[in-house]
Amino acid sequence: MERLCTAILLASATAACSVTPANIEQWKTTQKGPDKLAAVLLDDKYTPEIRGRAAIALAEVNSPSSSMPACIERSVARRSLSPAL
Repeated sequence: MERLCTAILLASATAACSVTPANIEQWKTTQKGPDKLAAVLLDDKYTPEIRGRAAIALAEVNSPSSSMPACIERSVARRSLSPAL
């Protein structure tokens, strides 16, 4: 029984940390959404598909956000530190 409870807790914790396309759509309509979208865009732990959806959603929101300049700066800095392909 204890193992079952542990497995359920781990499964729910893992599910709570994942970002879905539905989350991206929802965040487009919330006050903190642009910050969340920028965080997803910049974090390598998310799939390219989810990061791409976050980028498109940020462009669609098209609202002034303190996240956008920081997002762009970090992206440029990260790319300049990456080795040439």
